Amino acid sequence: MSDADLRRGRLMRGAAMVCLVFAFTVSSVRIVHAQNGQIRVDSALPNLAAHAVTIGGVNFGTQTPTVTLNDMPLTVLVSSPTQIVAVLPGSVIASPGTYQLVVRKGGANSQNSANVATIDVAIYDEPAAPAGTASTLGLQGPAGPTGPPGPQGATGPAGPQGAAGPAGPQGATGSAGPQGAIGPAGPRGDAGPAGPEGAAGPAGPQGPAGPAGAAGPQGATGAPGAQGATGATGPQGPAGPTGQAGLPGATGATGPMGLQGPEGPRIGRVYRWNVFDTFSNPTGTWLFNDSATAFGGVSPSTWSDGSALAASVSPDKDVQRSLLTQKGYPGRNAMVVADTRLQYSSTDGKLVVILFRVKNTTAAPITWTPHFWYSCYRPWGEMASVALNGVNAYTDAVCESSGKLGLVALSLPANRTSTVVFVSGSGIPASYSVNSHWVRATVAGFIDDSLTLPAGLEFVDDLDTATGGYEQ
Repeated sequence: MSDADLRRGRLMRGAAMVCLVFAFTVSSVRIVHAQNGQIRVDSALPNLAAHAVTIGGVNFGTQTPTVTLNDMPLTVLVSSPTQIVAVLPGSVIASPGTYQLVVRKGGANSQNSANVATIDVAIYDEPAAPAGTASTLGLQGPAGPTGPPGPQGATGPAGPQGAAGPAGPQGATGSAGPQGAIGPAGPRGDAGPAGPEGAAGPAGPQGPAGPAGAAGPQGATGAPGAQGATGATGPQGPAGPTGQAGLPGATGATGPMGLQGPEGPRIGRVYRWNVFDTFSNPTGTWLFNDSATAFGGVSPSTWSDGSALAASVSPDKDVQRSLLTQKGYPGRNAMVVADTRLQYSSTDGKLVVILFRVKNTTAAPITWTPHFWYSCYRPWGEMASVALNGVNAYTDAVCESSGKLGLVALSLPANRTSTVVFVSGSGIPASYSVNSHWVRATVAGFIDDSLTLPAGLEFVDDLDTATGGYEQ
């Protein structure tokens, strides 16, 4: 097992311990709402052994809030209106000190101060547990019923003021100020005395010989000789006799025109797709007035902030055609989208939607397993998923990746054409130091020769003329 696997295992065990503590705490806390819904953070208790921090306060909301530590996004494990448990990154635990923790109410406008709360958190090394502690723990029994909440305890005395934290790093050098105005010109100085005349230089080398002179004039042309006499014309020969024309053959009768057969569907590797953003940062509004008509029957806000899945795409073929206006003709593999961009707001999202029409020409179901490469970030509502005939067949519910492989086994029903929809979001954000922006990647494609269909299946290019819903 690699070091990365060991670290991931310790983090998951620590997160499980924190979730148990959080479940007990929430059952015994009386929820208090601040005036006018103002979010407030009252405490932040780090647990280095569990790689987690427990945040107490009010008005955190019912959606998952956003938590950052010195502008570094933290993964939220569980949350309630009064308490949050988030993962502490290893880089923070390895660098003890005082950090600024910011909580933003989930799905809210980050510019509204009522939805943002800040607190300083002191992170220091915790003493190691005494030897033998783990051996005294027995197996945990089943949880008993939740008791009634007890009365609120009296407020304890204020603790002593903590020691001042270490000085923060020196701030970046400010930009240069504007250039001052040009001062007036000074008076003209007197002309200096003339210098002495320099000595004459040595004579230069002799130049090369000049070119040859022009050729002399051409001599006069001699007089032309006398023209010879024209010979006599010979007599014309007699014309030959005209041949007799042959008789035309009889024309056969025209047969009846046959009926034209219907145009068959195109067969070959083909898919319909599109990639799109959802939010206008300059105007602060959802694109297309948040209308679902041009986005496959799903509103832009649902695509990027509402965790929409592939099964959410409308079964109406005309609505599908309105979104999937681009067409691809791949080989055994396909790179549909590979994009990296600077994102100015967590509200905005970039999604990729891909649709295949696949026909099963046999009387039995056939399984096709595409190897789908995708990106997604669940905390900001940009999911990755696959649907077969309107039923969700694959969802990465915990995805936080800029590139991940999903092997999706799809059972294509017999004697019909099926619709398969793939959705990819944008990957995990990396904080960019200028104006709190993020760098994100968006990828979608198919690898490992998985676009080679099993015998009995074939791709069909009929979305331009198809009608009905997912039943055909």
